[in-house]
Amino acid sequence: MLQAQLSGVIKALSTRTQNLCIRANYGTGILSSLFGAEIFIMPRETNTLPTTRSFNDTETIRSLTEKGIPSLTNGLGKNVFEFGEFCAEAFEPYPLVKKYVEVYHPDTQGPLDIAELLWGGEMFFAMYDEPELVHNLLKLIQDTYIAFLERWFEMFPSKGEVHCHWSSLRHRGHILLRNDSAMNLSPQLYQEFSVPYETALLSHFNGGAVHFCGRGDHYIESLCSIPNLTGINMSQPHLNDMETIYRCTIDKGIKLLAFSKEYAEKGMMRPGGLHHNAHCNRSK
Repeated sequence: MLQAQLSGVIKALSTRTQNLCIRANYGTGILSSLFGAEIFIMPRETNTLPTTRSFNDTETIRSLTEKGIPSLTNGLGKNVFEFGEFCAEAFEPYPLVKKYVEVYHPDTQGPLDIAELLWGGEMFFAMYDEPELVHNLLKLIQDTYIAFLERWFEMFPSKGEVHCHWSSLRHRGHILLRNDSAMNLSPQLYQEFSVPYETALLSHFNGGAVHFCGRGDHYIESLCSIPNLTGINMSQPHLNDMETIYRCTIDKGIKLLAFSKEYAEKGMMRPGGLHHNAHCNRSK
């Protein structure tokens, strides 16, 4: 893992724009694996990170909420922290590497994404049928998220206000939340089942950014009302009403991070342009 991650740093050294950074790169199922979800690995030739299989069983979810925060070294948690310890040991003789290569936090997704990874599609029905159980699960995920990243940040404390994520993105605040599952929700359901837990995490970790794939213009107003949100990373602007996105983000000082160069050039033509609040991928 360390060799694979440092190969990216070597490539970044020959560029003017990429971050010198690495992470414990174990895919989207890190937190869901703590709760006992089965780890699923595609064939090696697909070159795809692991994830976990959903329980697809409401009674299993009910049982999880009664047990409380799981061991942080269950499942892929063990790999993550062992990598962190190994990385810190390997960097110790190299002060310049310690100074300039950022070890950013692993992919802990976001509360709603983890809930769907654990529960499967039944989660969306439960928002109508058993909303209290959905909230109980999301609160448990929130508390587990905090405990997990608190342990990670003990190993790799923050070096300032601005942090790396991937080779292409820098953001203010300590965390980057993933919010891909929210595209399936109405604005009202997003407000009820996602905003409270994202708010709690961004507050606890002194701010951060949010990533989403797909369409987000229907809930972007609620998302951008969350205190301590410093930036949005969206991967598919062509699926969104970008004027709605701009009105809720750059017009309010919230950055668009690793944004499409094509759409940034179009956005420059709108009244007021982008207010210097869009960071573009040079290659896109």
